[in-house]
Amino acid sequence: TKLMNYFVDNCLLQMMAFHSYDNLKIVVFTNKNNASRWNYLKNSPYCFSNEKDIRFFAVNTEEMQDVSLYLEQVFNGRKAINNSDKEKNAYVSFNSYYLILIDDIDMARKIDIVENVLESKVNYGFSILILEDKLSKLPSQCNNFISIGDKTSGILKNEGDVNEQVYFVDE
Repeated sequence: TKLMNYFVDNCLLQMMAFHSYDNLKIVVFTNKNNASRWNYLKNSPYCFSNEKDIRFFAVNTEEMQDVSLYLEQVFNGRKAINNSDKEKNAYVSFNSYYLILIDDIDMARKIDIVENVLESKVNYGFSILILEDKLSKLPSQCNNFISIGDKTSGILKNEGDVNEQVYFVDE
């Protein structure tokens, strides 16, 4: 929807304003129909590895798997360095953070890096932002939800047995 797109664009703009492209990597998993929506990110330095040898922008399963292979090496390397499951915020030990933006969960659901990040109880510097209208299509590991409305919006946090709702007005 238009409101969701506006909200996501504003969030991404804020992230890019406060974090350099060395520290924040934006990974886009989309489909051919939605690819033009993300063109402004496609050529930005946020969507490239530091070596500029891989672009973190995929529009089909094959490209997603290629990007995933690279990201899995990073993820597994970080996991090997910090092999304790007790340190939930391991990401603070690493220079760069990867935000995986998915607007076609049906296509990206079985991609290895997506599965690994969803299954991990430790934050190794990877987060997933899934844009989806139906809660029923989201992976069961998702525990924070943002609902965008015309007048008010809300965040639903679902952690264990505790559910918390926070309402806000998007400006």
